[in-house]
Amino acid sequence: MSNPKSNKEMIGSLLNLSENTRPDLSYVVSKLAQKCQSPTEDDVNDVKHVLRYLVSTGKYNLTYSKSGLPIKVFCDSDFAGDPTDRKSRCCYVAMLANSPISWYSKKHNCVALSTVEAEFIAMCEVTREVVWLKRLLSELGQSRYVQSPCTIFCDNQGAINKTKEVDQNVSERNKHIDIQYFYCKDMQVKGFVKFVYVPSFNNIADIFTKPLNGPKTKYFCEKLPRL
Repeated sequence: MSNPKSNKEMIGSLLNLSENTRPDLSYVVSKLAQKCQSPTEDDVNDVKHVLRYLVSTGKYNLTYSKSGLPIKVFCDSDFAGDPTDRKSRCCYVAMLANSPISWYSKKHNCVALSTVEAEFIAMCEVTREVVWLKRLLSELGQSRYVQSPCTIFCDNQGAINKTKEVDQNVSERNKHIDIQYFYCKDMQVKGFVKFVYVPSFNNIADIFTKPLNGPKTKYFCEKLPRL
């Protein structure tokens, strides 16, 4: 039988790493944390698999270096990725000084009805983070590192087009979307952010949305970047 207390302790340690120094663990630790209460042997083996991954990637670390470039932000979302409740996952990463300074991987609070809607919700979350980062850096006297508007890269052109729509009328396509998720559209109109398309294979946030095979994981870890 598995030991729930021991399993929680291992996941707690992994959670600390994923939130502070190992963004590549964000997705998997988020999934593991959903099974803390009554873990099965398979759940414990999954945790041990992550620990073995840590041993093999012990030299991975966040490396910051002067670049003089503004923040670069990527966002992404899967669609109905959780088989239990069909909720999607919102993910983003903000890069500064050639390395991540903020990252996020969390299941949506609501069920998205399309890939466009799932991405639209993720765009709202990353917009909130960008506005906060802009205010923080301004207070630190470093506002030059956030462009006006700040460019946010995402890989869903349908969602990007939704933020550019001039018609404010409610339609069959968007009448069910919670009003809070139109925040990203409002911020784009006001010039705080600008959404730009990027192909999925160049979208760094993709590593936060789903499990990837070895070569893809290594590819995105190198783009974060890591040494």
